Amino acid sequence: MGNPGSIEQTNTGLSMIHLKIGGIMFANNPSHQMLTRVRPNRLAVAFVLVTTLLLQASIVHARKWTDKSGSFSVEADFVAQSEGKVSLKKTDGSVISVPLARLSEADQQFVAAQRKPLKYVTFPKAGVKLIQPHGFVEVESFEGFYQESTQSSVVAIKFPDPYADSVVGFNTKKLKENGMTLQSKEGITIAGKKGILVKVLQRGNDMQYVKWVAIFGDKKATNIITGMCPKTLEAKLLSKLKAVVLSAKFPE
Repeated sequence: MGNPGSIEQTNTGLSMIHLKIGGIMFANNPSHQMLTRVRPNRLAVAFVLVTTLLLQASIVHARKWTDKSGSFSVEADFVAQSEGKVSLKKTDGSVISVPLARLSEADQQFVAAQRKPLKYVTFPKAGVKLIQPHGFVEVESFEGFYQESTQSSVVAIKFPDPYADSVVGFNTKKLKENGMTLQSKEGITIAGKKGILVKVLQRGNDMQYVKWVAIFGDKKATNIITGMCPKTLEAKLLSKLKAVVLSAKFPE
């Protein structure tokens, strides 16, 4: 039996993960978005589970951009497009401007995709639909979105515990026991359900991450939506991730 709030984990890549929190063992198969309870849950286990999945993501490089001739290439993040030019942030932090017409067809299509209207995507196992942010894609390992170049994610999960029982673990003490620092907490109503919105910090992969987490539900189930990005990208991404988290609706 572990101490309250302690975590014992065994995993192989992103296949099967076991968590023990306060002596309660949980098993999760990310590819099927399943959370199996071995004993009744009284803590915010699902949030810790989401954190575990996200921090296992491999560190990747920024997107590779190439010109039409193939003679020019650079690894960089897309920043903006204006007046026929594309601003790119290189891995050393410097920003360059490249004529859109000079870029390869694939890169031009990528830039065009950043300007498309936002759309809702339904996640059946999580029981919600979310707005898909530009530059993020759906993935197979969890229900939500991921952006490789920034190691940022939005994850949606649902588990069959009453909201009132699940939400008690989202306080300064319990989160600190699991390596998270609570920065803010407020009551919200999301998708017509009572909930809370918390902002937390946590380290992983030798990097500090910042997250917006919405926890909401009723007597039958609890939903958790987590938007996460590196702390260094907070100014660039966190408000976008917060909007996605708060966009949650239940499918008709």
